[in-house]
Amino acid sequence: MNARLYSLKSWLTVEEAALHLSSIISEEVSLSDILQLGLEGHLKLSVNLVNKAYIRKGEVKDLMETSVILYMHDGRFPLLSSDENVVPGSIEEECRNLSRKPYGQIIEQCSDELAHAVAERRVLAAPLGDHVKGNDYVRFSGGIIDATGIWDLPMLAGERISIEERYQILTGGPEVELTNIDGTWLEADGCLYCIYKRFDQDYISEFLKRDGVKPHEHRYSNPEHFYPVGRLPDDVSVVVRRENLDAFISGLENTSKTSQPSERDEIRALEALGLLAETFSQSASKYDLSGKPNKAQIAEAMSNHAGDIYGMSKSKLQRLLTDSLNAWDERRG
Repeated sequence: MNARLYSLKSWLTVEEAALHLSSIISEEVSLSDILQLGLEGHLKLSVNLVNKAYIRKGEVKDLMETSVILYMHDGRFPLLSSDENVVPGSIEEECRNLSRKPYGQIIEQCSDELAHAVAERRVLAAPLGDHVKGNDYVRFSGGIIDATGIWDLPMLAGERISIEERYQILTGGPEVELTNIDGTWLEADGCLYCIYKRFDQDYISEFLKRDGVKPHEHRYSNPEHFYPVGRLPDDVSVVVRRENLDAFISGLENTSKTSQPSERDEIRALEALGLLAETFSQSASKYDLSGKPNKAQIAEAMSNHAGDIYGMSKSKLQRLLTDSLNAWDERRG
């Protein structure tokens, strides 16, 4: 592609991305290579919503930052019980008082009795959010909105399966038969957006009739009239933002100039960070939790110090601390 024309484009089709990358590295790059790079997290893929999609904005938080409702292992929800059914000073009353707070805050504030009940699974926690991946949950805000244009793919659930399906078709692989119940996601400006589809009109009419809602009072953006889709819409085009392709190319150039750290070097770095976190926890009671490093508090302090630097959110740092402390415990024996 002409360099001047390339510089004017904000995004490229996957075919254009493959051709441009081929010319840069002097090796043949196929469409399947581009998709595989996206699946493996080396290259950020995007989609062009040509014909509009329905989406809803959500905020992703780690489980420790997600509000939860505490309930008993036999299915009783103290938060929903009447006052006369909850004994004062009991675990049930404490569960009621602490419910709807972030799980990490509950762990820090709860009594030893409740902590033991949680550890023994006599008390369980129901996150107030949709599960995305690992320990990440999303809370939605606002109604359904229309979306067009270029959106990034976070590769969490349905969108990842859709790219996998396209990859397997290109490479002659097996049919992808995965069932997805975790939504299909888009990403923009650090936020996630779930893709929805509208129920058919007959269903919505029955829904409105059941709730006694008059047609002129019906809000088109009501999320209850939509459901999350399991795959990317058929009419989207997979594309690559030029800035993401440039970043990938720059990374290749830097890799060729410097040697990659070995797996052992990475383990040593994790062990050192785990030791540092344990040392940090002994400096103040705030960073100690029952004789162990308080990962939530340490991660918060680190995140505050890092400021707006990308990749240094509290949830990501907390997961890194978990891996580091596990590595240090294994090294220490």
